[in-house]
Amino acid sequence: MQTTRLESVAQELRDAVRHSSPSELAEIARNRCQGEMGQFFLINVFCEAFPEIPLRQMKRASRWHGVCIGGLSDEEFNEMLRPFFDRLFLPDSPDLGIASNHRTS
Repeated sequence: MQTTRLESVAQELRDAVRHSSPSELAEIARNRCQGEMGQFFLINVFCEAFPEIPLRQMKRASRWHGVCIGGLSDEEFNEMLRPFFDRLFLPDSPDLGIASNHRTS
């Protein structure tokens, strides 16, 4: 089965999530699209990579300046998405294989 560009970029974002902010992840996605990424792709790639981010929140965050002239700053984008990324790294939260979810007894 061939991997689509969306799946490939989503995997790259999952691989980078531990050491990148949401805006840095968006930059990775934009760079993989040679700078020609729109809001639709940003929403889709983040939802593919991190399904725990509610679609409504991702639609709001998709006004990021990297895809929308005069849009959200990196700081605003990070603030909108930070709660969802923080949950990825809580010990008892579902993690989609991204963060450790092991309990020690």
